[in-house]
Order: sequence, then C-alpha cells, then structure tokens
Amino acid sequence: MEHRSVPFWSWNGTMEQEELDRQIEGLKEQGMGGFMMHVREGLETPYMGEAFMERVKDSVAKAKAEGVHAWLYDEDRYSSGMGGGLVPRIGGDAVRAKALTLTVSHSLHLDDAVLTMYRAKLSGNKLLACERLTPSSLDSKTLSEDEVYLVFRRIVASPNEWCHGDTYPDHLNAEATRIFIETTYETYKAAVGSEFGRAIPGIFTDEPSLLGFKEELKAPEMTWITWSDELPQAFAEKNGYPIWDALPYFFYLGAPAAKVRFDYWKTVTELFCQSFTKQIGNWCRENDLAFTGHFCDEADLVGAVRHQGALMPNYRYMDIPGIDILCEQTEESLGVKHVSSIANQYGKKRVITETYGVTGWGLTFEARKWIGDWQFVLGVNLMTYHLSLYTLRGCRKRDYPPSFNYNTNWWPHNHVMEQYFARLGAVLCEGRVRRDVLVIHPSTTVWSQLGCDVKAKEWRNDGGNTNNLNAYNREFNAFVQYLLGQHVDFDLGDELCMQEDGFVVEGRFGIGQASYPIVILPSLSNLLQSTFKLLMTFMDAGGIVLAYGQVPTLLDAELSNELHLVTAHYGFKHRNSWNELLLEIERIAPRTVRLTESSGEESERLLYMRRELPDCTIVFVVNNDREASYEVEVGIEGSGGVEEWDLLSGEVVAKQAQANNGYLHFEASFGPTESKLYVISKVSKGILPNAKKHSPLKQGMKLLTKMEGSTSFSRTHPNALVMDACQYRLGEAAWSDTMEVWQAQQAVRQQLGMRPIYANGKLQRHFWIHEPHASDGTSVAFRFTFHVKNTPKTDTQLVFEQLERFHVELNGHPVPGKPDGWFLDRSMSYLKLLSLREGENELLIRCAYTHDMEVENAFLIGDFALDHDRSLILEPTRLALGDWTKQGYPHYCGSMIYHYDLEADINNGKRIMLKLGEYEAITLQITINEMHRQAIPWRAAGTVELTNWLVQGQNCIDVEVVGSPRNLLGPFHEKPNDRGWTDWWSFHPDEANYTPAYRLQPYGLMGAVEIYQEE
Repeated sequence: MEHRSVPFWSWNGTMEQEELDRQIEGLKEQGMGGFMMHVREGLETPYMGEAFMERVKDSVAKAKAEGVHAWLYDEDRYSSGMGGGLVPRIGGDAVRAKALTLTVSHSLHLDDAVLTMYRAKLSGNKLLACERLTPSSLDSKTLSEDEVYLVFRRIVASPNEWCHGDTYPDHLNAEATRIFIETTYETYKAAVGSEFGRAIPGIFTDEPSLLGFKEELKAPEMTWITWSDELPQAFAEKNGYPIWDALPYFFYLGAPAAKVRFDYWKTVTELFCQSFTKQIGNWCRENDLAFTGHFCDEADLVGAVRHQGALMPNYRYMDIPGIDILCEQTEESLGVKHVSSIANQYGKKRVITETYGVTGWGLTFEARKWIGDWQFVLGVNLMTYHLSLYTLRGCRKRDYPPSFNYNTNWWPHNHVMEQYFARLGAVLCEGRVRRDVLVIHPSTTVWSQLGCDVKAKEWRNDGGNTNNLNAYNREFNAFVQYLLGQHVDFDLGDELCMQEDGFVVEGRFGIGQASYPIVILPSLSNLLQSTFKLLMTFMDAGGIVLAYGQVPTLLDAELSNELHLVTAHYGFKHRNSWNELLLEIERIAPRTVRLTESSGEESERLLYMRRELPDCTIVFVVNNDREASYEVEVGIEGSGGVEEWDLLSGEVVAKQAQANNGYLHFEASFGPTESKLYVISKVSKGILPNAKKHSPLKQGMKLLTKMEGSTSFSRTHPNALVMDACQYRLGEAAWSDTMEVWQAQQAVRQQLGMRPIYANGKLQRHFWIHEPHASDGTSVAFRFTFHVKNTPKTDTQLVFEQLERFHVELNGHPVPGKPDGWFLDRSMSYLKLLSLREGENELLIRCAYTHDMEVENAFLIGDFALDHDRSLILEPTRLALGDWTKQGYPHYCGSMIYHYDLEADINNGKRIMLKLGEYEAITLQITINEMHRQAIPWRAAGTVELTNWLVQGQNCIDVEVVGSPRNLLGPFHEKPNDRGWTDWWSFHPDEANYTPAYRLQPYGLMGAVEIYQEE
C-alpha cells in the first residue's frame, strides 16, 4: 500500500461515519493506498471538536480494518499554522502575522506603531543620504527641501474570515509553532496516537508562509515586508549589527543594500527553519509520525524567497518532502528538482506531490499520466490527489475540482491509474538515482538583490529589483529545462545545506549522501563564504567548476577579492553559452542515457531518470510532448540484458540491444505522453521477446475494415438537462427577473440579511450554521422553466440538492412522493416528475429558507435527448462519429458505448489488431464479445491485439467512451481564457468574463475504429 496514492480526502460537510466508512471502502476498491483527512471548504462538523475527533478515530479504525493508511492533515483548510484560529487567539499579538511598513512623506505623523524613522535624500531608486532619527533629535532636525521622512511601523495583521476570524501566525516566532503543536498535533496524539507509525503513517503540513500578513489585505499602495518581534534581536545576533543601521536600503539602492537584504533573508530563512519546520519535524520523529507536506511558490526563485526565505533547507526536516503542482501543465521542473535534490542528498526514500488541483472536471487519464510521469521522472514517487470530495453539495463542487471519489462518473475506471502509478512508484523509490552534476542554487544571489519596491503612488520605485529578478527567475527556469532536455540530470545544491553538510572526497563535491564530479555556477553574483571554501577544496582535489553568465563578486553579499582565486583556478571553466557548457559537461562526464533522434541531436521533449540497484539499472523515459511522437535511439551506459516493463499491463518484454563502446543501444518509439521503463539486469533472466497487448502496428499489417459510420449505442447514465437559470420570490412578493441560480440565491440571502455564500473562501460554515438566524423560516420559491417537444417514453426525474427540504410543483400541481434516490452525489436527490407536457413546463421549488441552505442548479435526468434549443426530444437510435454534445447530449455525464460488429477469420492464424482513431474522453475501455475487457487510458495504448479474444465469424466490439461531470457541473458561461485555472469564480464570472453561450467540452469517438490483420 505504501506506493499507492493517498488523496486529499476533503472533509467538507456534516461528517457521518456511515458515509465515511463507505467512502473508505470505495477508495480502497479503486486502488488507493489510503487517504489524508483534509478539512476543506464547507465543513459543518466543528473542527477538532468532540464529534470531529470521533470521526477521526473511527475513520482510523476503519482504515486499519481495511488495510489502508489514514494520514493526518494539520489545519482547517490552509495554510498551516493557525490551528483553526486557536493559535492567534491563545497567543495574542505576539504570535500574529506582522508587517513592517514604510511611509515616505514630507511631514511626520507619529503613533504607537512607529518603530523607527529616518530623514533621507532620494533620487529615484537610490538612497543618496540617510540619518536615523530619535525622539530627542526630532525637534532639532528640520527637513531641507530635498529631504523626506522614512517612517517604519509595526503593523499586526487584521482579522479575516479565511483565517477563522483571526490572522495567520508569525512563523518566525517559535511560540506560534509551539501553540500550533499543542492545539493540533497533541490533540491528534491524544485521540489516535496509539496508531502513529501504524495505521497513521504521517501528517501533512500545507503551505506555511511568511506572507500571512497579506491575507485579505486591501492596501495596494502599502509598502511592507514580513516582520516579527523576534527579528531585531535575531538579526543583530546573527549579523553583528542592528537591522536599523541599514534598514532603508532594503527599499532603495545604495552601497549597504546588498548586505542588509542578504542578512535579512538569511536571518528569516534560519528563523523559519528553526521555529516552524524543524520544531514540527522533531516532534513528529519523537512520536513515530512521518512529517510531510509542501511549501509555497516552489518553482519561482523570487516567490520562494518571499514565502520562506529559502525552500530547500526546510525539506531537510521532513521525512517525506513534497511539492504542489497545480493546473494542467508540466512547466515547473525547478520545483520538482528542489525537492528531489534534497531527497537524493539526505537519503529520503519518498517524495510526495499534491497534484491535479484546479484542472477542472474534465481532467483526462492521459493528462493525469502526462502530469504524473513528468513529476516521477524528475524524482517524485508518491501522489496525493487534490481532491477526493466527501460531498459535492453547494459550494464544495467548486473547490478547485476535480474530485477523485465516487461522485464522478468515471470512478469505476480509476483503478487503472492507481495500478500504473503504484507500479511506477514502487520501482522509482528503489536504489539511488544517478546524477553527476551539481548546480549551485541561486538563493543567496536572490537574497543579495531582493528588496521591496515602494508602492505608494507618489514615491513608487523599483528599488527592490523585482523586475530584474523576475527575469533572472525565468532564465534560471529555462536553464533547468535545457539541462533536462539535453539529458544531463543534476541536483541543485543549497548553500545553507552545503554549509552544514557539504564535503569534498576523492575529487567529488558532496552534500549529505550524494556527491558529484562537476559543479555549475549558474550566473551567480554571490556565494556564501563556506561555499567558496568548499569550491576551492574541490578544485584543489581535481574537481571541475563550470560557469556561465555572471561570475560571483560577492561573498556573503560583500565585495571580495578572494573570489579571484576561484575564477583563476585551473579547475574553473567559464563558458559563454549553454551549448558550450554542455560540451564541457559531456567531455568530463558523458551522458549515461542518450535519447537521440535521426539528426544525432538529443530529443529534448524526452526526459529520463536513471537509478542504480545492486543487481540492475533502471531507466525511466518519458515523452513530455502531448501531441508529437518521437523515434529515437536509446543509449544506456552499461551492459546486460534489457527488459521493458509495461506499467499498464504488468508485462515484461525482452529488448534486443547492441553493445557498443560501453553502451547498450536499441531503437524505441514514443507516442504522445508515452513512457517506457527499462531494466538492465546484470544477469540475463532468459526472457524471450513477446508482443505486448498494446504494441503499435508493425509492418505487414493491412487494413481489414474501418468502422466509421453511425452505430447503435447505449448509455451508462441517464441524460441530463441543466437548469441554471430561474426566478425567485420571497413570500408572496412579485417574481424576480430570470437570472442564474447562484445570483438568485445571492439576492435572496442579501434581502434576508444572511451571510453571502456565492464565493468560496469565507468563514468556515461550522462557525455559523449552527446558530439560528432571525430570517430563518422565510418562505422562498424558485421557478424554473423547460421546454418539451417530445414527451419522454420513460420517467423523468428532477435532481435537486437536499430535495427533501423542498416542496415541488410541476405545472401548478404538487409532485407527490419523496426523493427515492440520488444522482452523481448523495446530496443530489431525485424525485419522479409525472405528466410532463409538450410545450413549456414550469417547476416551482419552494422551502422555508434557513441560513444554512445552499441552493444550486436543478437538473432533469432521464431517457431523452436535447435539441439545439435545449428542448426535450426523443433520443436518436444511432450515434455518429463526432461530438456527442451536438447529437442531443450536451450535458451528459456518463459513458457512451459504441456497438460494432466484426466478421473475423481467425482460422488462418494471422494476428488481428484494433487501432482507435481520434477521440475525446476521460478514458476508454473496449469489450470483445462481452467477455474480454481492455482499458485504453491514453492514446499511446490505443492499438490493441484482439487475436486471442475473437471467435470465428461474428464478433461484438463495444467501445466505451467515458465522459465526465464537466458538462453537467460546469463552468458554463466563462469566456475563453488561457488561465488554465478552475476556481469558484470560473462558475460565477463577472460581467466582463461572462458569455451567455454554454461552453462545453466535446466528447465522443471523433475518428474511425480500424481493424488490421497480418498479410
């Protein structure tokens, strides 16, 4: 189980043990290794209260009984450290997030928040002169015409609803973390501590940040930096001078700027590591609990500094360091390399990723593979999905979907993905990764330059170097991608880590448990003194230091002539371009894996990982291109028998390879997003070549038939009509204009004086829904209309959330009966509608409205189709190739099964293959003669051998094309954009981003199914 995914299981409603147990069984059934109990938007059972802790205890017991793992999560929503609001309430202002603000003015206005002030002369970004003022000197100091006051104030963060009515904590204050551990970690220990290290492997911390002050901050012209009452003393002790001596140079350029910026960020980094990460890590190890989680802005050099000072030193204190990959993209290789480098250097076997968040309801299995393979090839080997939603009720379905749980129609197919990544994770956590290059991380270079731009309109500047450093960040990210695409694998070396754990041995530069023959300085301006000494020792021992771009001129942010000893050393080589640098790397440490195209160039869209085990070498190769295929020659340094392990089917196939000049060479084809796992055994196992079930078409196959006409089909789910517009009225008032349902609810709650709920991210529901409201019980009605051209031949159902709390009328007549089932999610009840009439139909849904209610879109489900006017019509009897949303099923949430007949002659012994054409689907499955089933989760698996499944004569081939909830749940009316981010506002766009048209995801077989046979 340890290699199977453990999704963020979203505890987001009224938590009932029967439902929790049922979902635990479902997660296990679909191949997951457990779950992380992660409180999310919509929780109604009070966080860490008696009932909540009973649910935790019983869920841990259920996990233990099922043989899966129950992981803990340390916060109510995120970011970690608030303790659901208890930390600031217990610790007061001392532990609340703070800022040091700068005000520039010609006049002086003092108050209790002022910490210090200066008189200064400015010229744009530059500080020409500066004098610190004291209260006693104010009367004797008058400003000249060209002078200003610089006033610095300590400001405590304001309470806000995201932070549970209080604030984020001050992560530079160890007391904040002590209270956090006491109120959260110790509470879990008291409840389920006996299962720590058993049924409960670990606990996840999520996005602790130094930027907590900015939560719901609405002051765009405020100039501020992260502050703590602990900072002045720590700064002076660590750096030998008071921060006040040079503080203004954090905001303006001048001689002291590099030093004070460097010292500030170094101090902040060390405080954060000690106060938060190390303190929690120590507690976890003392209590047999694995500490895991991730930080913020992990692929951004500038963002990472602002959020935590430096990212990589914090990972040292985690047992399972992690990252967060949001959106449907594979562009953040730097973030993965941060965490996988520390894992390699400190012997951390597992690296976790929180992944797939904000991708939307239409995320495909192929996209999951594409995103997952990219992370695994760079060093991840364990996944936590974002999210498995306990319920979709109300706002929860808009909480950064998709959901990896029973409440998606494709859930019965999910086990295919779990098996794939479990196999991959099990292999890629064994042995040691082979990386011969160390790239010195630029964090101290960023420290020496990154200040804070002045934001006030009259005094605005870019003295904080933000724009320049953002460009530097883009360049460094590009360099990371360049090395990976040229198949030069590497680790990043953090200078604080090297200061504590760096060494030189036998001409290799080491950090912790890893060592390297080559070190690269990637256009750095600064080094730590300790790094300088290590580099000199390394080069004196015969090591090679390569550099491009700028060479360092600063040691600990001060100009140093000593650095000439580095650049003048015979072991130092500066190159003018990345290509020249690459040639030098290849000369010193030739690639151990080559993936070359016919041009002789490395195929840069292919990525690889190489791992060494005592008895074999593992090479994992990934095509990171979603559209193109590549034919390459694979060259792997070493000798032995080569096997290809098929992670989808579990088959092992021998590869014919030629040995030449110390490398094994063979040809390989990689379809879009395709990956291959090679195992080079030092002892041949005698495995014979064998055709894989998903083998691509070989030469000598001829087209037998093409299935391209319309065909009979069947649905796995009822069709649906989304009714997302309505009118409303309170009591007997006049009906409103027609508007979207969310707007109607917003208007109702506004008129009743109730808390708005149209937007996610406000005060958690468990704080307020259990209290009565003065307007509870008000009669509220919602009126929906729909049009019927052809009355359905079978029953039509109304689907509405928590339907048992509403009274329904159809065309003026009460609808009898009670809800007798659910659709998609157990909160979405359905009720049979009698006597639909041709023409317009009116649904009246009314209730005694209470402030805990959430009114959502209504749906009709049944055996009908929809025409282009969204009217109900009779279903077609056949489905053509192409988008089924244009064939009567615009909102269908389920699978379409295309039924084909195949006349086959199998007596001649010739192989028969099926090849899928283009399609739009979450995943596919083919069934032959109602007996043999084969999953096709991505296009590269779209060619399947049928030979052993066919019978002589007539055969039935069913192609199941699996859709998603995307066209049922939306978003529908957001204008096209390139954000790639699905959030609550995607479903509730403002006027500028709204379109009345329904924007739908196409689904269906788009191209013909082809059958081939050997000639």
